[in-house]
Amino acid sequence: MSDTDTPIVRRKFTLPESLDDQLTEYAKKYYTGNRSEFLRCAIQDHIRTREGYDEFAIEKVQTTLEDLIERVDELEETTKENAAPQPLHTTPDARQPAATESSETLGDMDAQRTVHQCLLNAEPKGLTFSEVNDRLDADSMAIQAAIDELLSKEFIEQKNSEQPTKYQIDNRT
Repeated sequence: MSDTDTPIVRRKFTLPESLDDQLTEYAKKYYTGNRSEFLRCAIQDHIRTREGYDEFAIEKVQTTLEDLIERVDELEETTKENAAPQPLHTTPDARQPAATESSETLGDMDAQRTVHQCLLNAEPKGLTFSEVNDRLDADSMAIQAAIDELLSKEFIEQKNSEQPTKYQIDNRT
């Protein structure tokens, strides 16, 4: 038996004027002005909600949300792993990185991290290219490429006033 075959019962009830205005507004907006149809649908929706009919939809949303949270956590972990500086073996001085890693064997990001760490460990006056190269004992071209990239990203700054040019951590950021 469909809704059209169901006998219609008339009910009389009272509403505050503000609620009647909303009834009229939403009936016009969604039900071509049919206030009775709007009320029937609102009652059915309320019953489904109260009886948990839409719990499946809520559980589906919760499962999707949990999956998204898990994926975000995985992405955050991957980002942390990729962004974390590589451990640098240090000499007893602890300010100078030991020459145990060569930029020849490092990827671009690792070379940048290694150069950045070398400059962090340097005294505040900065280091020349030769000093960085000596401390890292690495391929000159890889070091220069890392310095150029760090300069372009504004992680380090170039002190042109001194000869030879020195590089230091950019303290403006």
